[in-house]
Amino acid sequence: MPKLTFIVLSTHQMDTVRTFFEAVGLAFVAEKHGAGPKHLAATLAGGVVLEIYPGFPNRGQLGIQVASLTKTLDRLAALGFSPLIENPRRPIPVVHDPDGRRVVLSE
Repeated sequence: MPKLTFIVLSTHQMDTVRTFFEAVGLAFVAEKHGAGPKHLAATLAGGVVLEIYPGFPNRGQLGIQVASLTKTLDRLAALGFSPLIENPRRPIPVVHDPDGRRVVLSE
């Protein structure tokens, strides 16, 4: 069975995207591999690495399980990010990160 090992996001808003994902609970470290650009990396449960690189924003969707949905949504709201509830019968919050990517949160 294949296993996801990393996700790479590109952005022109490194600090803003970092702050958004830190509010979700990720902790980043600065990295640089060889002649490549400086970037940020955070390791999620299960060993998957999320990297944020400078550059043209790419779209996509992420699903992130958090320890406390209420606390996470409160931190994001304090930063100005409001969740959307796309299906009232199955209320799963979706927040768009600073580049417009959908981030589906669960607890």
